[in-house]
Amino acid sequence: MADVQTGFGSFVSFYLADQGWSEENVGFVLTAGGLSGVVGQIPGGALVDAMRRKRLLIAVGTLMIAASAVLLALSRDFPAVFAAEVLHGATGAIIGPAIAAVSLGLVGRRAMSGRIGRNRRFLIELLRKPSMHSLMTAVLDARRSSRSCGSYTA
Repeated sequence: MADVQTGFGSFVSFYLADQGWSEENVGFVLTAGGLSGVVGQIPGGALVDAMRRKRLLIAVGTLMIAASAVLLALSRDFPAVFAAEVLHGATGAIIGPAIAAVSLGLVGRRAMSGRIGRNRRFLIELLRKPSMHSLMTAVLDARRSSRSCGSYTA
């Protein structure tokens, strides 16, 4: 999930630049999103440690990422994009540790490194699929015609 979040930033920067945003504003909102993730690391990890229902945190985090993507697709106003990026960044501070905690609970400490490798392989295979790339492009490029959207995926 963290790799998906990292790739999300490059889509957002191109999308906002295409919408006429200045380099400074694009950099500002992306930096705000990154900083919200950094600032949220300790409280996010503490929340994961304190919660017994870690899968619920993963579900909520996934919904938060989806909400930020929808907000980006529907509005290109500075406050909305800023809020979407901060929400997206803060989600990374929760969802990554929650996935790690669920994985640790499933396999135990001895098998954890193998589980991390397995999780990584699933992510790589998911990102290789053209449908995932097309979905991300469509979400971030909802205001364009299908002809223009096809040029991004070609």
